[in-house]
Formats: sequence, structure tokens, C-alpha cells
Amino acid sequence: MAPTNTRRISSETSVVAAACCTPDTFAEERLVFVPPAATALLVLFNRNHNYIAEMLLKIKERGRWSDLPTANPKLRAQQDEEIFQTARLVNCGHFRSIVVNDYAVGLLEPPKDVMLSVLDDPPRIFKRKQVKIVEKGQGKQSSVELNLLYRWHSTTSAHDEEWTEDLFEMVLRKKSLGNVTLEDFSDAFGRILTSVHTQPSKRTFGGLKPSVDGKFSDDGLATILQDATESSAGAFRARGIPGVLRLVEMLGIYLGLRKFKSFEEWNKDEGVVGATRRQYGHIDRLELYVGLHCEQPIPSKSGVRLACGSTMMQAILGDTIALIWNDRYHTTDFTPSNLTAWGYHDCQSDMRNGAFGAQT
Repeated sequence: MAPTNTRRISSETSVVAAACCTPDTFAEERLVFVPPAATALLVLFNRNHNYIAEMLLKIKERGRWSDLPTANPKLRAQQDEEIFQTARLVNCGHFRSIVVNDYAVGLLEPPKDVMLSVLDDPPRIFKRKQVKIVEKGQGKQSSVELNLLYRWHSTTSAHDEEWTEDLFEMVLRKKSLGNVTLEDFSDAFGRILTSVHTQPSKRTFGGLKPSVDGKFSDDGLATILQDATESSAGAFRARGIPGVLRLVEMLGIYLGLRKFKSFEEWNKDEGVVGATRRQYGHIDRLELYVGLHCEQPIPSKSGVRLACGSTMMQAILGDTIALIWNDRYHTTDFTPSNLTAWGYHDCQSDMRNGAFGAQT
């Protein structure tokens, strides 16, 4: 994520230097393809980065940062870099807490204290009755299958489905979605990208316009996030992917895992089984992508958990926890020494906050 009104610009984004002092600026032009709530969250993370940087400078915990750094440009740049990178680590610590205490808990629905052990002990990935211990802090590793597994189109809310349909209708020039070809989609994708303003500071989203100080309205951001929160997500299920995403699915449907002996073992729904049998004839011919996304969801005791099939659940959680566990910035280097004592404490989860550690 790119910080906004700090003294320097993130090297991750390659944004033009003119944007470095512009509030609420983001560089990723592909955000025009997703509902505005995602961009609103990015803006909030940008602001949080700046808040963290300001607090680090205000506290001066390390005793060598100054509100009025020397006129020596080299020393000034060094201080700026140190504060920027430290603030980024703290900000990523907040995201880490969200993954562990919001995302993973939402999937697993464990007892409220279980997730504390996910990062305290080496996570184990089960495969073919063998247990593989994920090494700590040894570099990010993710399975190639995650590109197919990590697709949540079935969980698209009615609100976001309507937003996507409006976008597609506009860029596809009112052509029926059922008749759109991959070539049509590719052309439309290109047209959208060329329509995005080349200057990040002039990009808008969700109908919001920046104020005189360059920031988006707090009320406007809150409204976007509130509307998105009130619109319930869909559920993992067969026949649950919105029709508007048909071509997106076609682009990713072709790449095992557990081998099912019959369609009935794979899914208990007679209608789904019948349609699948007519399409594929035998369970051995069932494609991986379709099999993953239409597998019988794991039963949920409370009905709250965002349940998917057991195969997808195992792979997603295995990759998600492993990505945190083998990243040294979230394990061996996740220390007060690197984040400062204030920053380390600021991004910790409070398991007594009424949301079992979720970021409230």
C-alpha cells in the first residue's frame, strides 16, 4: 500500500514524485474494477500509516529523530527513510492482526482463544497423511494452486453484484452479458485502463471527490464502508457465482487433491449432482476448478462461518497461515526493537475487546 502525505513516496508503487504530498492518493489503477469499499479501506490504511509516522516522530522513542532535522539532506533523508519503514512495519502489523483474528477466525469458527496459538506454534499442513512443519521466517512461499483456490466470487454480495453489472454494462456498451466473448472482455478491460487518470492524485472512486485539502470526505468513506458492511456476503456453493463474472471464471477455470469416488460423495445436492453428471459423465472427469468451487461446504455449527469445501478450506488456510509464519517481518523480526515499543503495542490484538481480538 502506498502512504500518502508523508515526506517521501513508497518505492513499491513507482508513483510520480508530485503525488508524494497529496493526501488519500493511491497508485493502483486496477482498483476501478472492484467495488469502492476496497479502495476506501486502502485510503484508511494510507491514513493509518501517516498517523503511525506522526506518532513515531512525536514520541521519539529512539532518541535520534528530530522535528527539525539538520539541513544536511543526507541525514534528513535517512530520518525520513527510518520513520517511513518503521511505520510500514507497524501498519503491516495491523493487517497481520486482521488476517489472524478476523479472517482466519471467520473461516474456522474456533473457540475464542485458539487463534492465539496459530502464530505461537509452528503451523502444520496436512497432506497425504503426512505432517509438514512450516519453517519460521524463511521467506514467503505459496502454492501455485492458490490462484484457483483463492476465488471468492460466490461470496459476492447483492450490492457488489449490482455494482459490477453496472460497470460491465457501461464498458461493454450494453451488450448482453451472455453474449460477451473473451475478446469483448479484453477490449473493455483495455478501455477502462486507458480511461484512468495518469496522475494518481486526480483519481477518484465511488463518486467521491477530494476536498480542497486533497482528502476524501470522512462521511463519504464511512458511507461506502457502512453500505458494504450492511450488504451481506453470499456463500460458497454451487451455482452461486454471479452471471456477470462468467468470463472471469472462464479465464481461470483450467489448472489433485482429494480424489472423490462418486459425485454423491463430492456434493449431497441431488440437483448439483445431476447437472454435473450430465456435464462430465464420471467423477474422474470433473475438472479441478469446478470441483473445488462446487464441493459440499463444511457444515457450520452456528451458521455464521463463511464455510467452503474441505479441500479449499485446507489449502486456503495452509497458504494463509504459512505466508505469515514464514515471513520474518511477522515472526522473528516482529519485535519492539524493529517496530518501536509504541508501534509494537499499537498493532497488537486485544482479545478482550468484545470481538475476540478482531480489529474493531
